[in-house]
Amino acid sequence: MKHNKQLFDFLRSRGLLDNGSPEQIETATEEFRKQQNKERLQKFRASNSRQEIYLNAIDLELLTQQAENHGLKLGTFIRKSALAYLKGEYLLLENNRVKDIEIGIRRIGNQINQLLRHVHQFGFTPDNQKELREKINELEDKMSYALRQPLPLNEFLRQLLKRKPEYIHELKQVLNNSPNDHKN
Repeated sequence: MKHNKQLFDFLRSRGLLDNGSPEQIETATEEFRKQQNKERLQKFRASNSRQEIYLNAIDLELLTQQAENHGLKLGTFIRKSALAYLKGEYLLLENNRVKDIEIGIRRIGNQINQLLRHVHQFGFTPDNQKELREKINELEDKMSYALRQPLPLNEFLRQLLKRKPEYIHELKQVLNNSPNDHKN
């Protein structure tokens, strides 16, 4: 709503609301939007620092693929991944891990629903209460474990090579050259 008020004020200051043709109003509106975008970009650049990194083709492809899998632009994915790693707050999950978590949640949710149907039909007993508490704890434990545990390197590589078998040569090259990497 604030944006519309600013636009109306802009058009009114130019005398277009009362006397402007539709084409003049459209042109002025476009000019207003460009000006707003320019101001936003200036504020963004003033409060942020631009940094560049160089990636080889394989790293770029891998990062691009993961960014797409997570529905993010490449720069956003790299920034969020790096900050999450440094802060130890969270790790982005592979799609396969997310699917496993979703399946586990659905199964436990179905079990809880079955238990609640039983409770509604036959009443709530201490055994039902204990079983419900156990299912909820199981759900919390699975979620906590899945969100805090990184994918083991060997599993990550296995999944990567399954999707992209051509990476085997690059992986062998990295492993063969890795002792030399630490000398420089």
